[in-house]
Amino acid sequence: MKMGAATTSTYFPLSQLQVLELEKINDFESLPVKGLRNLISLRQLDIRWCYGLGSLHWIGSLTSLQTLEIWGCPNLTSLPQEIRNLTSLKELRIYDCLLLRQRCERQIGEDWPIIANVPSVIMDWRNQQEVTISSESESVCEDEDLT
Repeated sequence: MKMGAATTSTYFPLSQLQVLELEKINDFESLPVKGLRNLISLRQLDIRWCYGLGSLHWIGSLTSLQTLEIWGCPNLTSLPQEIRNLTSLKELRIYDCLLLRQRCERQIGEDWPIIANVPSVIMDWRNQQEVTISSESESVCEDEDLT
């Protein structure tokens, strides 16, 4: 399920939902956090370009979550302690979130102790093994960059 700004006021009792993309939601006050807490089957959560997102305090109840991707959320400056509850989390990807990236830096970041048990933590493009480019995407590279 993909949620954008137009769908944030809708209540969604989707306890069997496995993949959720939150994209370009700037007003997280209108997001049904209670509904998000009930997503007990959620395995993948992608949060992209949500400039108003300042906290993930609700994430601790997503105990089936295996992949968390956070992209372009500059106001998200730290991860909550509740992320330790996500014992199924296998992959954490953080892109274009400078302050969060610094706090999650391996061994030295303030948030590293709460994500150290996540098997795969990716915070830049250098470790990427897969890139998707579609006609709907903004241009991410020039031809000479592909060599």
